[in-house]
Amino acid sequence: EMGPFINVAPRVGECAKDFTALGLDGKPIKLSDFKGKRIILETGSVTCPMFGDNIEGMNRVVKKFTDDNTVFLMLYVREAHPGGKLPAHQSQVDKISAAKSTAELSHPNRIFLVDDIAGAFINSGENFQIHYGLSMKKAGLAFVVTGMTGRCLRVFWKQTT
Repeated sequence: EMGPFINVAPRVGECAKDFTALGLDGKPIKLSDFKGKRIILETGSVTCPMFGDNIEGMNRVVKKFTDDNTVFLMLYVREAHPGGKLPAHQSQVDKISAAKSTAELSHPNRIFLVDDIAGAFINSGENFQIHYGLSMKKAGLAFVVTGMTGRCLRVFWKQTT
């Protein structure tokens, strides 16, 4: 049961909505920059247990399914559970630094994007519901966007093994 959150996520067959995030170098990257590719889009942060527990599993998935037509994007959002070891981000530099540290644990073919410090992706309303609504239900979320049509497929996962 995903509750009301499932109703705001893109439905299977709908076109993916374009958005802009930052690369690890701080330069803007749009989802549409990957037009024509099959895109697997995850959202998370290192303090999110669902994301953190599945880094190695996703690395195996990326290794197995990487090809010239497939892009694995990881959109780094605000910390799910900031604390003593990793506090809430105070600046975009902090957030990119956390994303870079996480990227070092990830397969090199996973492209890390970073939501801005204000949380534009998460605060856009429906995207907030997509990420946090599903995470609160203990289900991970990834979207697969088909290359030719830009249509969405939704994938819910708890483990990548």
